[in-house]
Amino acid sequence: MEQLAVTNRYVFHGSQNGSLTQLKPVAGGSKRYNTETGEVSLAKKFVYATTHIDSAIFIATVWRRIGASGWTISGISSDKAEYEFHASPEAIAEAAKPSNEGFVYVLDKVDFIQDNENPYELVSPKPVKPYAIVTVTASDLKPDFRTLSTPPHYD
Repeated sequence: MEQLAVTNRYVFHGSQNGSLTQLKPVAGGSKRYNTETGEVSLAKKFVYATTHIDSAIFIATVWRRIGASGWTISGISSDKAEYEFHASPEAIAEAAKPSNEGFVYVLDKVDFIQDNENPYELVSPKPVKPYAIVTVTASDLKPDFRTLSTPPHYD
């Protein structure tokens, strides 16, 4: 996948479902934080993707499985973002299971535009067909998923 990423022609979408022949726009139900205005809104109906391979692998293999997990992003600009992934001990133990496979959909970047609310994501309002589907495990995540920090606690 890294060879595909350097071409700048593809974006990536992590999923626990590897049988989709087409990704359709869905509302994620999550809150979105506009990095320019600070406004909070619900996610709109899009196919979401990223140029950051580790983000797609993390979503496919760790996020929302069991236990707490997530990420923080800093150094955001239109062409880069620095990710720090977090996972609880329960999430790491689940991710370590050999049966825990995820899938990264490789999508043509021409089908996507930059997300106005989050410059580190790309979105498509239309269904998209994958160029390829790659099976991944948490072991593909760099840095090694076993070294993830615990999720931050907010008071």
